[in-house]
Amino acid sequence: MDLEVKLFGPLRMQAGADSFKIKLTNNNLSSAINQLSHLNELKDTLIRPDGELCQSVIYLIGNEQVNIEDNPVFQQGDVLTLLAPISGG
Repeated sequence: MDLEVKLFGPLRMQAGADSFKIKLTNNNLSSAINQLSHLNELKDTLIRPDGELCQSVIYLIGNEQVNIEDNPVFQQGDVLTLLAPISGG
């Protein structure tokens, strides 16, 4: 299944794109994030050094925020949006 991924904040700058499509091997959130982490620009933001998914990133499927611990399953036509925290002063 193809999944559209939209990036905002620092993730957009790191990836050099605001959106793209990935082909999912498994139709769940952890699989999608693991596939995205193979993009070197995103790896350190999406995956913690201990290999767990980063909880500071906000994950949305459609317009609903999802909990990574629930590992939701995607349906055809879903859009995954990633919002990374923005810091500064």
